[in-house]
Formats: sequence, C-alpha cells, structure tokens
Amino acid sequence: MMKHSVSIPVNLKMSVTGLLLLICLFLTTAMSEDAQAAVATPLSQLQQALAAARSHLNQAQQLPGAPTQSQRLNDIELRLEALQEALEQLQTLPEHQRDALREQIDALTLQVATVLDAVPLFNLGFGIAPRAVEEFGIRVEAELGTPSCTQQSLDNNTDYCQEGPWLSTRSPNFINMKRTAFFRGQFQQTAGNQMTSSFVAERDNMQVAIHFSAEAYVEDDNTGSNRRLFVRALIDGSPITPGDVVFAVGSEQSPRSMLFSTTVDAGIHTVEMQWLVDKGATGFLRNASVLVRTGPAISQNGTLVAESQPGGVTPPSTSSNAWQDIPGMARWIYVPPNAILTASLGGETTVSGGGNLAMVVRALVDGVPLAPSNVVFRRGSRIQSHAYTFGTPNIAPGWHRVRFQWFAEVGATATIADRTMVLAAYPSTTSNPTHAFVSPPSGANLETSSSNFQPVPGLTATVGVSPRGNGEVAAIVSAEVFANNGATTALALAVDGVILDEISTRYINSQEAGQAKAFNFDAKRLTPGIHNIAVYWRAEGGGTAGMGDRSLTVLSEKGFIPDLAEALPLSPARYSEVVDGEEEPVNDNVVGLEPMIGSRNVIAILWDPLRDDVMPAPMMDVSNRLFGATDSADDYFRETSSGRFRLNNAGVLGWFPSTLGADYTVPKPFCINGYMNRQIEKRADAILQADPLFDFSAFDTNDDGFLEWNELAVVIVIAQNSDFGTARGRLTDPACGGGPFIVDGVEIPDVAEWFTDAEPSDFLVAAHELAHQIFGLDDIYHSGNSAAKAREVVGPWQFSLMSARAESGDGAEGISPHPGPFHKLALGWVTPVTVHSGGTYLLQDIKVGDRVLVLPHFNNEPLGDEYYLLENRRSNTPGFYDQGLGDSGIGIWHIAGERTDNGNSPRGVPDSQWLPFGIQDTQARRSIRLLRRFISYDAAIDNADTNQTLPFWDVFLTSELLSAPCNSLLPVNVAAWADCTSSGYDIRMLTPSGEFMAIDIDVN
Repeated sequence: MMKHSVSIPVNLKMSVTGLLLLICLFLTTAMSEDAQAAVATPLSQLQQALAAARSHLNQAQQLPGAPTQSQRLNDIELRLEALQEALEQLQTLPEHQRDALREQIDALTLQVATVLDAVPLFNLGFGIAPRAVEEFGIRVEAELGTPSCTQQSLDNNTDYCQEGPWLSTRSPNFINMKRTAFFRGQFQQTAGNQMTSSFVAERDNMQVAIHFSAEAYVEDDNTGSNRRLFVRALIDGSPITPGDVVFAVGSEQSPRSMLFSTTVDAGIHTVEMQWLVDKGATGFLRNASVLVRTGPAISQNGTLVAESQPGGVTPPSTSSNAWQDIPGMARWIYVPPNAILTASLGGETTVSGGGNLAMVVRALVDGVPLAPSNVVFRRGSRIQSHAYTFGTPNIAPGWHRVRFQWFAEVGATATIADRTMVLAAYPSTTSNPTHAFVSPPSGANLETSSSNFQPVPGLTATVGVSPRGNGEVAAIVSAEVFANNGATTALALAVDGVILDEISTRYINSQEAGQAKAFNFDAKRLTPGIHNIAVYWRAEGGGTAGMGDRSLTVLSEKGFIPDLAEALPLSPARYSEVVDGEEEPVNDNVVGLEPMIGSRNVIAILWDPLRDDVMPAPMMDVSNRLFGATDSADDYFRETSSGRFRLNNAGVLGWFPSTLGADYTVPKPFCINGYMNRQIEKRADAILQADPLFDFSAFDTNDDGFLEWNELAVVIVIAQNSDFGTARGRLTDPACGGGPFIVDGVEIPDVAEWFTDAEPSDFLVAAHELAHQIFGLDDIYHSGNSAAKAREVVGPWQFSLMSARAESGDGAEGISPHPGPFHKLALGWVTPVTVHSGGTYLLQDIKVGDRVLVLPHFNNEPLGDEYYLLENRRSNTPGFYDQGLGDSGIGIWHIAGERTDNGNSPRGVPDSQWLPFGIQDTQARRSIRLLRRFISYDAAIDNADTNQTLPFWDVFLTSELLSAPCNSLLPVNVAAWADCTSSGYDIRMLTPSGEFMAIDIDVN
C-alpha cells in the first residue's frame, strides 16, 4: 500500500482536518498485530490522557485566580477541543487514510504531550511547576523481626528486644506487614513500623507500579504439603491487580519479588503491603522493600505504563522450546527524547518436568531484544514470585511496542499465573543523569569466594542530584544468582564506594539452581552533585557466590521532604529515661507514625465506680458520642480525614459496677489479688465483667493471641464529674510480677480511658485518647512552669486535637479542632504541595481543599526532617469541625524533627525556659511549633510576647514573615530554621481569611 506523507502544523491554530488525518495514524500502528487489538494502544492512551486533562482544566477555570491566567487557560482549552474533536471523528475516516509515516505519529504525540504538560496540575496553584523527573518513593525495612527498642534496652539485652531478624506470621487472613514495637523497651506497644507508604499523584489517571521484594520462606507443619505465603498490595484500602499472589513456598531463604499495578487520580494515596499463609504454615519475611513509581502515560518529562493480568483458572503455560509471546504481556509506550527505557516482568511461576529445567524470558522492543538478551527466569516446580528488569540506554523517541516472550527447556513445562509488566521511559542526559540502566553482555558466569564485599563487575552507574540536596536513589537489582558448596550470595548497595549499612540481601541458593532474583535498594539524603551507584557482593559461609546475566536500574530525584515513603518521626518517645535514679538519654525513636486509613474496630466498656457524687450517663448517650452520625468521635475522624478513616462500633457494654469498693483510688500497701496498682486493677475489672458478653478472640484476625491496634481498640468509659482521658493504660501490674492480661485466649496489651460526666457532650476527649491508642500520636501541649514561654510563643494551644484539652482547660466546650497538619500528613490525610520555586500559591480551607504547602530545608544539605507546613484554617465553617478556634487564616507550622535542631530554643523563648522543658518532655512537643505574631520582642534576652488567641496570618494583620536569622533585631517573628540560620523563604499573605487564600512566597 502506498504511503502518504503528511506535514505537522506546529502553531497553536492546528486545523481539525490535519489532526484528524494525523491521529488516525495511531490506528494503523495499534492494529498492526491481531494480538494487540484487545490491549491498550497509543490511541486509547491519548483518549485517557485528554479526558484527564479536560478534568484538570475544568477545575482550574473555577479557581478565584483563573482570570489572571485566562490567556493561558484559553489556549489550552482550544488545543484540547481540537484534539478531542479529532478523536471523536476518528472512526468515520475511510480505511485508506490510516496509513502514514511512523515519524508523523511521533510528531503528533509530541504536540499532545506538550499540551498535557501545560495543563495545571492537581495543586491548582499556578506558581507550582511539575517535577521534571519521575516521581517515586521507596521504603526498605531490614530486620523486620527485630523489635523497635531504645539503644539502652538493646545494650542491656532486655528480654523484649531479643527477637530474631525474621518477621513471622501464621495468619490465615490478610494483615499488614508490621514489626513489633516496645515503648521505651518496657512493654509491647500495639503500634509498629509497617510496610506502608504514602505517595502523591500529580494528575488524574496516573499510572502506578509497585515493586515489592523481600527475603521469604515458609515452614510447613506437614512436610511436603507446599503450603503458601501470599502477598498483596492495597492502595487506599483496596487491593490492586493482580490481587493475591503466591509469594513463596518452601524453606529456601531467598528473595522473592512481585510487581503490582493500577491507576489513580490526583492527590495523596496510601500503599499497604499485606500477607497471609495457608493454615498450618508459618511465613517469614525480612529485608523487605517497596518501591512505588507513578507517572503519566504521555509526557515529555517521562512516561510509565503498567499492566497486570490474572492467572485465571488455567494459567498460561508452554512446553515449547521456541520463543513465544507471554499472553497479555505486550504494551505500547511513548518514549520522550533522550530517554532510558526499562521493561520489568513479575509473575507467579513454576517449571515442571524434573531436574533443574528452566523457563527462559526475554523482552523485545519493536522486535529487538532488550538487554540482557535472555534470562533464566525460573527453575523449580513449587510456585514462587520472581521478577526481572530489562532495558536499554539508547532508544529513539516516539511510540514503541514492548512485549515479553518465553520458552521452556526441552522436557519442561513452564507456567506463569498472575503477572505484571512495567515499562518506563524517562529522560536522562549526560549533563543531567537522573536515570541509568546497565547490563553487561551475556557471557560466562561470575564467581567469587571472597568473604569481603567487592564490586560486582558491570553493575555500576552514575546519577546526579540537583542543587539544594536531599537526593534520593532507588536501585533495582536483577540477576541470575546461585551459590555453591553451602555458600550464601550477599548483595549490598554502595554510594561513592561506601557500602550502605542499612541492608544487604542474601541469596541462599544451595537448594536452588541459578535463576532470576530481584531486590530494591535505596540511598537517601544524598548531597548535590554526581554520585557513583554500585552493587557489591560477597560469599558468606564459605564456598562460592555466583551470578549470570544481571542488570542495574537506578532512579534518582530530589528527595521528597518529608519522606512520605517512610514512617514519619515524632511518635511517643522521650529524650531521657531514669535508670537507677540517673537520667540517661534515649538514642532513638521507638516507632514512627504510619499512614492510617480505612476503619478500626472499637469496643466501649462502661465502668461505674459507684461513687455517691457521680451519676453515670445513659448508655445511648455514650454510644452516640463515640459512634453517632454527627458530633461523635467517628464522625470527627471521617470529616478530619476527608473520608479516609472511621471507627467501627464493635460494641458498647455496661454499665458494669465496680467490684473494688469505694476506696479503689487508694494505693494498696502490698500485693493483693495480683495487684498493687489500683488503676490497672480497675481496667482489669471492667474487661473481666464485659468478657461473658463479648468474644475478644473473634477480633484476633491473625490468630497470634495478641490484640493489636488494627484488630480491636478497647476504650473503658468511666463515670466521673468532668471529662478526662488516658491512653496506653497497661493491663498488667509489674509490682506484682504480673504476666500478660489474657481473656478468651488473647492478650490485651493496653487500653484507652475516657472519664465522662452524666452528659457526655464532649466527644473530643475520646477522639484525643483514640488518636493515642490507634494512631500513636503524642501530646503536643506544653505543661509545667518551665514550658510557660514555649506554650505562649510556639504552643499549638487549641489549634490541634493533640493539644486542645490541656491548653484550653475544661471550659473549652464548643472547640473541635482538627489535628494539626503534621499529624494529618503523617496519617495520609492531606496532600502536600512542595514549594520548589517562588510564586503565588492558592490554599483552600483545609476542611474543603485537602492541601498543605511544604517549604523544605534543602540548603545544599540532606536535611529531611525540618520544614514549614502552611495550611488555611477557618474557624466555624458551617457543616465541619474546627469550631471555636477564635482565629482564621494561614497557619504556619515549623517542624524540626532532628534532636540537634529542636533542642535549640525557638526565637522568642529564652534558653532558660526552653532547655528544661526540652530535655524532660517528648520530642513531638518541642518539634511541632506554631509560629505566632509577636506583640513585642526584646532581642537582648530573646524574649517575645504574643497574642495567644490569634496565631494565624492574613492580610489585615501583620502578614509577613521575612527570611532572617534568629538573632535579627526585627520586632516581628522571622522565618528562620531551628539552628537560627535564615530559611530563605519570605512569606506574604495577599488575601484576607477566606475559603481560598493567596500566598506570595519568595525563595532565596
């Protein structure tokens, strides 16, 4: 058939006729092979991208600042209308017009990509530019079975801290992968670091690919039963494809890997990795990593395409020893100029036929094999999850078709069930090497007997970190790995020749012949400049380590501040402990704050102390304040989380009369009935009376005999004359040597308490205590005389759930503050917009807009724990909480998570009033600071007076925070870091308090 040459108009007035003719060219390429007809094509990807662009444009046109951007928005609208009209008329075109030149297809896509990249992103602030590189987040957790303990507890060999490096489960139900935690090394805490992450999608219809890897194995109660360990990935509480995956079977302690995929709309999202095992088996994990990649299907800044296929009742298999396409594993990808192309495959695989027969896999782009040319993907008849990444650093821009092929060695049958492919193409030039792919040519296998780490030949790459620092690297290592004579092959990542001590992954292959293994490594807080990334290896336990075909994929970017891929700091941990009468420092956090979405079961047990002066409230009133449709703890969390979290009513039981007598508050002189501590005995009394009416074991989802935070939270409601609360109340009495508190065969480690009067109208106390119990949030109120000035100058007062009660006192009825922006960000409830450059930014009321601004501390140093958070807070917005705040405007919060920083006095707080408070109290209280306007300031003694009820900023009041050091003589507050250096940010309010506020930010 004759080919027709068609020119591409490049001006903004591109004709619809020209577009019609050009867009139809996609159809020829898309339909050139019958097998491709049922899957995504360049045409379908364009349709999806334009629909998402239209959605964003509509949002942008509704903003208060849209008139100032009218020319830009109108231009984009004209482009989108022309493209959309062409797509709608495509099917009416005659067949002969569908044949044209490949380069013309690419030229049109370049036009489309330019339009899409110009559409305002989710943040809707016209001063915010999109990232120029791939968005990714990575979390690596090494010895998951080793509890989080203080260094002192580890040094003293505390019994609580002696678990092994392997995390285990016998759960027949899916549960989050979570390590054990101990509160100051003393008792088990129901919170604990997990394999969870938050990430931000910049646009609607963003592609998401999750690379999960971990060392895993299964112990089977019945030898030879081949019981399975399953994993799955959830985003925002819902499983994503390919769903439940058989991750490991058998006792080989070796890395397994799997890929998952989906699409999401703009905003913040939460990833949770979960696992279970067949009944009768114990599953084990350690050295786990989760890499979350997001990107558009069409963009000049990089593209991502991810697709999963289920295994079905009869999974695809082959006995052919000739190359064949793997069913469903073929897709188109648009490659921008100067891009690196990688293609990853993950799947549940088996090879039957006896011996060590192999399933071999390769990836092709436009029919040409990517490197390496072929890989032994799998050996062995027990189903396992494996993955491998192929690629090329040299590929022409434009549309390319990538497909995966396989064959089975003679006598073998290879099967692949659930499977996922991930294609990525991101620009990376010599001057700006943000991405890299290396794979040495296939040849003889490598072997080493060295017990010291050495570089793996051919697995080294160079990437750059842009100015202002805090660089982050994710490295995907894929290799055919084996070991001889009982050795273990250990791999680690090195940056600039220094091996990272965070993790090394071990390939124990004495029981498995060489086959594909993959693992994700990370390196964070890198300084600006060029860095050498290399994989090192060694042989452990004698013998030799071996490796065949191998590849290294490196992704680099300016790290997100704060790092949402990991647990954020400032969970309950103190700066000092009293040991043998001496105060000693605590050298590490206990746990971090994890994203919390979905729902949690809560049981309320009502306990009556039988005091003459106390009248218990009606049970229904208590139930309504906890679980009612309005003005309840449940409704409060639903509103403040933007629908991401709620409480489940597991039961409201009582009132149960005290069996302890009227003097239950009087301490016992010695142990009676197993208790000296009356408060602990009170909690036990309430639970034991409720036990006949409630089966606690029914909520032990993972069958481990321990009720964790994500299984059941217990709230004991105590009749009282005023509102008060406590959390993490222990149920064992150390003074009497008490063991675990067990009912119905399960241990209940701790509870929350809510003391309430006969009219329980204030649900905020219950919400506050549940925030301790379920989320692990710490108090941030400032109590005691030593903190008086801190409370006045930087205290959150009534502007946060975690400080409101203590600061406001019992007379604060009617106040219902949201959690502060740091806690919302840690829980995954707000979307952060990072300020990379100066401009005018729009912030919507946090209760409606769900956005906060992040002003990070780059400053050419890797400082990820210090930043400003800006939110728009409005008091008394109808239909929402945040009532009775007494002020509205922009809240400017200073987060100083590093101890070397937050030990410094904030500006306006004399050292004499800060240091005693800082040493004795929790890090959250001295790290989360609300910047206030100064009424007066005495630079000689660094002492300020502030308006304690008006901490927010708007145009009608002093509305400017200048970038200046702490020792500035300015009589107003300044934007300085905790070490008193200038932050480099000048912040000005341009509009008064309202649903939308405009903020001008200069970045120096």
